[in-house]
Amino acid sequence: MKQRLFFAIPIPLKLRRQFDRGHAATGNRAVKWIRLENYHITVHFIGDTPLLEIPAICQKVTAFTEQLDPFELQFKSTEIISRNGNPSMIWATFEESEAYRLLATITGELLGNESDFDPIPHITLAYLKDSTSIKKADIQLNIPTFNLAVNRIELWSSMLTEKHAIYKSIHKFPFNQ
Repeated sequence: MKQRLFFAIPIPLKLRRQFDRGHAATGNRAVKWIRLENYHITVHFIGDTPLLEIPAICQKVTAFTEQLDPFELQFKSTEIISRNGNPSMIWATFEESEAYRLLATITGELLGNESDFDPIPHITLAYLKDSTSIKKADIQLNIPTFNLAVNRIELWSSMLTEKHAIYKSIHKFPFNQ
């Protein structure tokens, strides 16, 4: 049996509510907003993983994260992200962070499945169903600048359904406190 897994930085409830309130007023049906409980920053996507491999993964990542110092990510803006030339997502982006880049890169190296791209710290807020009807006003969420304290990562499972993904934290990896 397998589980679809990824490592994530959890988003505090107060901040998730702020993003949720921010998009509630936009009302554009071409925008499919992510559920409040699913907001996170992906550190590294693992994919379908045999259940028997999870303890070894947790052991490797624990040894790594116990040596890390907490850091902060500074919110930058909300942006429309294009894939293959078509606007497809709305992200809450953060300023570039060497600490985040190292966290994402080394996590991938530990698991033997490094990423092919430079990691960008972001929260996916929405998917765009019909990008032709999206206006800049649809993503103006009026989120004040903030810093996100990062003092742990979590291993999340992901179950895809017809309506939405269901994410569940299955293990926490605190940093050196």
